Amino acid sequence: MVKLQYRIAKIVEDGVSTKLYTLESVNGTSITFKPGQFVKIFFPGSEKEFRMFSIASPPGEADLEFCIKILPDGKFSQLIDKMKMGETLTLEGPFGHFVYEDAGNCAFVAAGTGIAPVLSMLRYIAHTQKPGNFTLLYTNKTRNSILYYDELKRLQQQHSGFNIIFTLTQEVPENWDGETGRINPDMVNKHIPDPAARFWYFCGPVEFVKTIKDYTLNHGVHPQRIKMEGWG
Repeated sequence: MVKLQYRIAKIVEDGVSTKLYTLESVNGTSITFKPGQFVKIFFPGSEKEFRMFSIASPPGEADLEFCIKILPDGKFSQLIDKMKMGETLTLEGPFGHFVYEDAGNCAFVAAGTGIAPVLSMLRYIAHTQKPGNFTLLYTNKTRNSILYYDELKRLQQQHSGFNIIFTLTQEVPENWDGETGRINPDMVNKHIPDPAARFWYFCGPVEFVKTIKDYTLNHGVHPQRIKMEGWG
């Protein structure tokens, strides 16, 4: 697979200790991908060492967007945190089978930066006005740590079939109109009363993904209707 050079075109801080990086192709040749896929981003100056990041932008856009948590002990995140606009990175891809397949009724479940591939899917669905019902359950620790909060609210307005639910696990802000606590069966049943009729996409830490997988299988969801991606 061919490696391509991208330059940093935009850096935006979002959530807590997280930055959104927009990368543009150096020579005009862009990676063609499906919503939900990821790429390898190589360490600056290295041809072998890399980290994998899901693409948050929808297919068809020349620029690629990534949300990257800046970790104190993260070797790659500490390096990219020091980079400036105009500097270049090497990308290779796309990879992955966590891909939206044009299903009409879906349930999306995401935790933290696990929103990235799901956002690619939602952006694509909103842009194409895919008919159907699309429910997102998105969990974070605090209100300030929610990534893409304003955009997710806008997407819900742009598509009549979108239903986006936020839940917080470590605080209850004043006038908060979302859910609180970890995503659990009662919460899922409340917002997705027809689990077996949906295609499911969920992304987050491995234990989180396992919990949602167990829920879906215990509620009659066919394994072929489940796609998941986890880390850690």
